[in-house]
Amino acid sequence: AHYHPTFSQWMAADNFPLAICTDDPGVFCTTATQELVLVQHALQVDSTKLQRLVLKSLDLAFCDDSTKNKIRERWLEFAPP
Repeated sequence: AHYHPTFSQWMAADNFPLAICTDDPGVFCTTATQELVLVQHALQVDSTKLQRLVLKSLDLAFCDDSTKNKIRERWLEFAPP
């Protein structure tokens, strides 16, 4: 496992804006799923915490609330809290 000096603090903070994403998937040949798997394995984040992080990160998305809510609903269909 790898260590990140502040990741656990960020995960524990309810009000810290945190999202795991890809800046340029075409250049780095990765997907959001691959990045989440890397975080889960490298930093030993359990699935439940990772799912909560994904849901919280929707608040940071550059789209309207209606779109965010649709994404949230779809996510919860497959990964209930």
